[in-house]
Amino acid sequence: SGTYIPMGSDKYGSVSVRTSSGNDTIELTDVDDGPVQLVTGSGSDDVTINSSDMLSLDARLGSGDDQIGFGALNIVEGTLRLNGNSGVDTVHNLDDVDDGEVPQLISIELLT
Repeated sequence: SGTYIPMGSDKYGSVSVRTSSGNDTIELTDVDDGPVQLVTGSGSDDVTINSSDMLSLDARLGSGDDQIGFGALNIVEGTLRLNGNSGVDTVHNLDDVDDGEVPQLISIELLT
């Protein structure tokens, strides 16, 4: 009743992940250069993005109590768009706060 999708250890260009309903777990690591799009169906999804320099990130998480965590994420030139849909959604900072490289939120767009 869910999908576990690990992606890492290699370099990717454009990445697009689409899942159906269920409690999905998606882990992206070392994704460089390309735009990334994540689209999940309904369910309480868990997304982790780490050590990535991507052009843009568009994460559309379906209805449910979703969690998305970022560590060492750099949006090179594009946009970061998060849409959690209905439910209680949580965004986590996975960076080590002791190293002084905590991401700074510049702007947020609320979609209604």
